[in-house]
Amino acid sequence: MAGLVGMPLVGAKNEGVSGFFKGLGAGVLGAVVLPTMGVVNGVMEIGGGIANTPEVRMRRRDELEGEREGNWI
Repeated sequence: MAGLVGMPLVGAKNEGVSGFFKGLGAGVLGAVVLPTMGVVNGVMEIGGGIANTPEVRMRRRDELEGEREGNWI
């Protein structure tokens, strides 16, 4: 939200009216791209967790079996 307001102001200060519109475009683009990338990153992290779950469960099972047999891992 700060970029949506701040970028046009900085652009106007540096380049006048054309800078304002450049900053407005950059602010709007950032307001769309940043949340979208956050969602994509979240989906990727969840997918990675799902993909790693079987391996982690097998390791944990092996650790528990080793403890039952008296082998400390």
